[in-house]
Amino acid sequence: MNEKHLAKNRSWRDRRSARTRMSAVNGPLPVVDVILILEGTYPFVLGGVSNWAHGLIHGMPDLTFGLLFLGAKYEHRQVKYALPSNVRFLLEIDIYEYMPRDFQKPRVSPRSRRQKAISAVEQLCFDLQDGHMASFDRVYESLSVPILSIGDLAYSRLGWTLLNAIYTAKARTMAFVDFFWTWHYAYLPVLNLFYAEIPPARLYHTICTGWAGCLGVIARKRFGVPLLLTEHGIYLNERRVEISQIDWKNNNGEDHEIVIPSGANYFKDMWNNLFNAMTRLCYDRCDALDFREEADVKVFYLNAETENEIGLAYAFEKERIDAIARNLRIIGDSEISMITLYGKWRF
Repeated sequence: MNEKHLAKNRSWRDRRSARTRMSAVNGPLPVVDVILILEGTYPFVLGGVSNWAHGLIHGMPDLTFGLLFLGAKYEHRQVKYALPSNVRFLLEIDIYEYMPRDFQKPRVSPRSRRQKAISAVEQLCFDLQDGHMASFDRVYESLSVPILSIGDLAYSRLGWTLLNAIYTAKARTMAFVDFFWTWHYAYLPVLNLFYAEIPPARLYHTICTGWAGCLGVIARKRFGVPLLLTEHGIYLNERRVEISQIDWKNNNGEDHEIVIPSGANYFKDMWNNLFNAMTRLCYDRCDALDFREEADVKVFYLNAETENEIGLAYAFEKERIDAIARNLRIIGDSEISMITLYGKWRF
């Protein structure tokens, strides 16, 4: 456990964002043993993953937990479970919410540093279109100091210039209005995660890749503590199925179908590559991976060499784990308990 990181970030409780809502806690936030990062599930949604998370917390009364729930937009959510006594707080982060404080002007900084940050964000957007996040560290360092706000990136002249540069380089044959809204709903939430005010913990445990996995990687880098990923299915494959089933045709505003009048395949690829990128990042940066799916789900890797698109490859066994990440520990045997994984970091 890196106590310097925790001590340095204890002031987090004094600068909570308006878009980060808190409940189930009175007073300052404690440093907990584990923060579970939960995307659209426990404790607001009933189901198998939620039951698993609830049982996990109940089964480890000697550990303290924090719950970090990721939602889309602000709404009143009803907790569906009686939170165990070892849950110290519940936070909600809505990835599509940009609150007034997010539009405050950053402190004055040299133009060269500001331009460097803009260049890093632009490169990340290019990377996302190619299905990876190789520029993650560069963007993290650029946005970890108040040079750019999410308001700058979302609605300012600076953001408009950035958007136009990406559109001209990557999508100039597509309808600009479609690219504009895809940018707002696909890429801005990723950038918004870099601004999330995450409380410190001794371990972060994400229950999927995607937005939650990306936030987990940011937390791991910010506090210098381990990140554990549990896969209950194949998140990326589930998103790809959903994207393939969306009706992308132009409806001229007559109903509620998604309106993509031109370049449907381009925008499908844009979304697919976004989830590819976040999945790659999480698998590459997590310290341990646990599979909860029984059936025939095997350890997999993301293959960038397929002919038409970056896709999943289910082609190898555990002896080829090094192809995923050199330092990644894979746990796939059902008899190995989560206590074993948590115990690895000696709370």
